[in-house]
Amino acid sequence: MTAQGADGAVDFRPALWAMVGVRAGDSKAILVQVNTGGLPADLTGMEITAQARHTAIDPDPPALTALITPDNLTAGRFFLRWDPDEVRAVLGTTGYWRGVWDCQIDVTTIVAGPITCEMDVTR
Repeated sequence: MTAQGADGAVDFRPALWAMVGVRAGDSKAILVQVNTGGLPADLTGMEITAQARHTAIDPDPPALTALITPDNLTAGRFFLRWDPDEVRAVLGTTGYWRGVWDCQIDVTTIVAGPITCEMDVTR
């Protein structure tokens, strides 16, 4: 028995989202819409987490842990934002930080990519 695909490969990578310029002190949220088969996914009862680290293999604890707020889980929607105080702390004295992040629903990574954080000018 042989698995068949259009090009002989199965791509398990999550969607790529680069988060650029996450500002210390800001509380901007991203509304995430999860679909499966073209329809909204019911996320009721599922664990939604997102973390950022300097590299994917850095040990615990993560540099940043996202704050997840349900919007309409039965319609596949939630808000994701980074804690403003955690962002400020990860910047240290340089005012800039670069790493990687991902978001998982239960044990499936749905989105991942690079992340950069920077200090706000107005405090």
